[in-house]
Amino acid sequence: MKKIFLVKYTIICNNSRFDASKTVETLVLERILIKKIGIIILALLITAGLGIVSYYYVTTPRQEGVCKLKTVSSVPYLYEYDIVHFFRTSDKKPESLSDFPEDVDGQKLFFTIPFTNRQLNGCLVDHGQKRYTVYIDLNGNNSLADEKPLDSRKKKYSSQNGSIHLFGPATLKQDVTVRTPFYLFLTNFTGGIHIAPTTVAKGKIRVDGKIHKVMLADLDFDG
Repeated sequence: MKKIFLVKYTIICNNSRFDASKTVETLVLERILIKKIGIIILALLITAGLGIVSYYYVTTPRQEGVCKLKTVSSVPYLYEYDIVHFFRTSDKKPESLSDFPEDVDGQKLFFTIPFTNRQLNGCLVDHGQKRYTVYIDLNGNNSLADEKPLDSRKKKYSSQNGSIHLFGPATLKQDVTVRTPFYLFLTNFTGGIHIAPTTVAKGKIRVDGKIHKVMLADLDFDG
């Protein structure tokens, strides 16, 4: 059996004393620590590489004409894929709309959105200084007095529009089976309001051996 002895000795240099055994111990510990760090980094790299490969095989269709979809938020893709509808606003209140909430200050701009089974009346209130509120007749009783206001959230957007004022999400019950969640939003372009689905299905499809990106959106809002 081999035995390793660490000889403790003292070196005198320039009238200074230091314990060489401590220096040797420190070097040994540093080498062990560096080795452990290297093993950890290597393990992380291998794990990341396996994750990337697994993600590719999970998300990329292997068969021709097969599409793999994942449901994601629609907000980052509103203009990239043009998944919006635009409706003009007017200061003239629709005849079918009876009541409006009291004590609401600001310019009132009305709009009507035709859904599959009914029309949706609403009002955009401009309070000034880029502050907006939207009222929507979700229960279909032709009154906005009993509706909860939707306040806007400003979101930066990497496009020519700069930023958007997002309202919602809100959900419209069209009938017993169809419930339609949606966003309303404003851009720097005035004169109307936009509507978009809250989610989209994003994925890839293989056609003629090539992979293409696809996106599905419920743009007729029929559920």
